[in-house]
Amino acid sequence: MGLFGKTKDPKDHVREMTRKMRSEITKLERQVNQISRKEEQIKREIKAEAKKGNKDACLVLAKGLVHSRR
Repeated sequence: MGLFGKTKDPKDHVREMTRKMRSEITKLERQVNQISRKEEQIKREIKAEAKKGNKDACLVLAKGLVHSRR
């Protein structure tokens, strides 16, 4: 017994921390994949608008693309 109650076994503590780290890593990977999918979608939209000759829309989409890369 510790001062404030029962202490955890170090193995259990390590197991819990690795589980938390894995879940955070998968969350980050999902976010990165989602951002890359949005980037590809914006690129396709820029190409479509460029074919139509809509320069203003291309400019707005390009600014959004640069902003998402930051």
